[in-house]
Amino acid sequence: MVRAVPSVGYLRMSTDKQETSPEQQRAEIEKYAASKGYSILRWYADLGISGDRTEKRLQFQQMLADAADGRFKAILCWDQDRFGRFDSLESGYWIHPLRKQGVQLVTCTDGPVDWNSFAGRMLYGMKQEGKHQYLVDLSNNVTRRMQQMAQEGKWVCGALPIGYVLDEQGKIVLGKPEDVAFVQMLFTEYVAGKTTRQLTAMAKERGFISSKGKPWSVPGLTALLKKQMYVGTFTYGVRQFSKYQPKTQPGQFRPRGEWVEIPNNHPPIVSQEIFDQVQALLQQRRRHTAPNGKGPGFALSGLLRCNHCGASMHGDSYNQCRNYTCATYKTRPGTCQRYAVKESQVLALLLDQLQGNLFSPATLKRVRTELVRQVQRPSVDTVDTSQRMLASVERKLEAAERRLLEVSKDMLPRVEQQIRQLEQQRQALLSQVAAEPTAPKHNATDVQGRVDAALAWFKNLQRIAKIGYDPRKVNRLLVQFIEAVELHLERKQIGKKPNRCRTEITGGSIRFHFWRDANIAPPLLATPHSNDSQGFQLTIRWGS
Repeated sequence: MVRAVPSVGYLRMSTDKQETSPEQQRAEIEKYAASKGYSILRWYADLGISGDRTEKRLQFQQMLADAADGRFKAILCWDQDRFGRFDSLESGYWIHPLRKQGVQLVTCTDGPVDWNSFAGRMLYGMKQEGKHQYLVDLSNNVTRRMQQMAQEGKWVCGALPIGYVLDEQGKIVLGKPEDVAFVQMLFTEYVAGKTTRQLTAMAKERGFISSKGKPWSVPGLTALLKKQMYVGTFTYGVRQFSKYQPKTQPGQFRPRGEWVEIPNNHPPIVSQEIFDQVQALLQQRRRHTAPNGKGPGFALSGLLRCNHCGASMHGDSYNQCRNYTCATYKTRPGTCQRYAVKESQVLALLLDQLQGNLFSPATLKRVRTELVRQVQRPSVDTVDTSQRMLASVERKLEAAERRLLEVSKDMLPRVEQQIRQLEQQRQALLSQVAAEPTAPKHNATDVQGRVDAALAWFKNLQRIAKIGYDPRKVNRLLVQFIEAVELHLERKQIGKKPNRCRTEITGGSIRFHFWRDANIAPPLLATPHSNDSQGFQLTIRWGS
């Protein structure tokens, strides 16, 4: 009895209007698998995502990650374009790891794809380029049509800004009176002295939501105040969003000469005078931050979390003091309270916890013991990969030799050529396995050295985290082995006034990561994103 090939099924469609719905794709794949001897272990699906937006196809990425476990040997799709519409260069990036694991792509329309022969790769590449070119042509046609609509003063795509709607002829007209009044109130109150944060809180209290159906945030309301549309000017093409336009990148700002600007295109909601006043105030009140991370930075950026809402705590400076404030409070007033702590307070507390807990004799003994155990355990490295590939080639070679006795005379040359190719691969893998070392990368002595180096690293951190320290340097050191710091925060009233409060830290936790294949300073500690690193996590908690 022939054993079924362990496989997975992959479904994808770009929109909910396609004829090849997930149900239809799945039915075709199941029918094909039953007739061709494939056993589907699990399904992956990316729905409503274009075939060239691989960074958003999370299930596709998960499928490729799972392929490294060796549990399946084939990926079944309805058609090649369901697997992806990337060009031949990008397709090689995704295909190479699959081929190394011996995983084959099989489509219901064309059968198995041969990535191991010259002819198979050429055929696959030509089809892939054709499917990618379809997206390029479609993008150009859509862009041309959108440009034509914009030049006619018609709304092109997306949700209209609040206060406007489209009439039966597709023209932009005023929307609900209450929405129009809401927009006018925002502009008037901002000129009168209200801040964007206060306006966001007012919008939430009065039950107003954005045109996308979400509660207003400070960034969203600030963007509303900058829209020229509210003075009757229609603007299109400020930024480039198509990835197929030459010499541009998605999100890149275009030169103003390439914009479409049509004054008096639709009824205004605010006067040009009020609009200009608001723009001047926005520019005057903006916080000046250095671009591209060139400012002074903050020592705990990306590490602190608010325990009440789980949001990050953002660094800011006011009253000549460096602080961290809950991001939810800053962007969505009323969702979380104003929890703000000083950097000097948190950093001193963090160093105390490192000194008292992480580098205590008991914890160091645990770290040393665990890392010694892991480095003495055989690692999954290139040797294991080569041996798996060798076993796969030998199985294929045995199957081809058996097939040689069964095929007709006209197929003999083809099978003999396949056997010669497999034999060449087998000899190359044998040489590779013989040449590769099998000893573990590290030993117990390495671990002792790494722990000692980490202690020296910590003393250096204590030294630089004093008056006049470089916050960016401290941050680079901390993020190498700390994943997150969650602070337990409470607001305590100051005096008799209910609005005067200070934030106290009543407890918290620090989550560390230790990785045995670290290659950066400090020698014991490394980023947790290395694919071949193995290690363990350690969490220290204190207080309530």
